Amino acid sequence: MLDEGARGVLGIGSRPAKVRLTPYAEVEARTRAAAMAAMQAPPPPIAPLPPPPPPPPPRAPAPQPVMRQEPPAPAEQAPPPRREFDERPQRRAPPPRQVEPRPARAPRSAESEAPETAPEGAAEMARDIAQGIVERMGLDAVVEAHIQEPRASDDTVSLYVNVSGPDAEMLLTYQSEGLNALQTMIQTMWAHQAKSNLRITVDADGYKAARERRIMQMAQRMAERVISSGRPVTLEPMPASERRFVHLALRDDDRIYTESQGEGASRKVVIKLKQQ
Repeated sequence: MLDEGARGVLGIGSRPAKVRLTPYAEVEARTRAAAMAAMQAPPPPIAPLPPPPPPPPPRAPAPQPVMRQEPPAPAEQAPPPRREFDERPQRRAPPPRQVEPRPARAPRSAESEAPETAPEGAAEMARDIAQGIVERMGLDAVVEAHIQEPRASDDTVSLYVNVSGPDAEMLLTYQSEGLNALQTMIQTMWAHQAKSNLRITVDADGYKAARERRIMQMAQRMAERVISSGRPVTLEPMPASERRFVHLALRDDDRIYTESQGEGASRKVVIKLKQQ
């Protein structure tokens, strides 16, 4: 475009635009001529390659290892000739050992062992131990203790310790876990101080004593059922202290007998009829 021209104002001062037109054939001819000239032009000179680096100097030959000549091994000596079996000296058999018979042990009788007896002042010592533990626990309770005589021929003397008072019921919560722990502590301290294995029963507000009466009455009723029906009766699982009450309640009845079955917490008492 040679001149864009001007519009003017209301047609005054207007000027037409001027452009130059070139035929397409002429443009194509110019483009083709430029391409042919570029193809016919000589290529640019190529820069020469740099000379290769000089080779590294040759390495010195490694020293050869010196071979040491070991002294010749001594000639192996032939093993000594083995002696024939007949040439070995025969060992003499040891004389038979004479074992002297042991003297027969006398049978142990019930009279040879003295039954466990309560030491002097046992009830007072057990009461003081229990009272001290209860006070350290912060319980408002009073402790009483007395000696319990054996109720059977194979039974032994025991100690009965009862904790009573406003806070005694706290020992009976959670399946009497507190009462059982208190009994273990009192029994351990008693054995350490009195040097005695006397059994101690710790109760709270007479709970165990009432439980003992109920278990023995229940055992009597179950025994009558076994006698009338002739079939055994299995009681509910009980701890060892309560199973003992069943055995004591029925031990004098010649018509029935009791035995414990099961393991651990599932151990229970079975009441059976004696075979006539």
